[in-house]
Amino acid sequence: MSPNLIEAFQPLCADVQKEVQKVLKSILLGPMISGYLPQKWIFATSEEVATFCLDISGVASVIEGPVDDSDVLIKISHDPLMQILETMDKPDNKPETLEISFQTRKGEAAFGYMRKRFGL
Repeated sequence: MSPNLIEAFQPLCADVQKEVQKVLKSILLGPMISGYLPQKWIFATSEEVATFCLDISGVASVIEGPVDDSDVLIKISHDPLMQILETMDKPDNKPETLEISFQTRKGEAAFGYMRKRFGL
């Protein structure tokens, strides 16, 4: 059985958490980056919806379903998203569906900084 979005996000959560917490400890970048936290990004496919969360201390997690106070909404085809999460790279084929909408300015800024970590 193939993993669901929650399972597929786990390695990315660990990587992003390690990276963000390291930056937060930086005297130069820490205060600047902390201004963009917390972050909540909804990933919606035709099969599942999950929300990637990054809290004020840089702890990353993913929860099932959408949240009301999201920063970014990403509608994407399911299989390409799963491939992105497995390989941490752009999918082989362009997703049929890829719509990105920003709910907050801090979400838009954070997305610009972190989009490559999500293969987007």
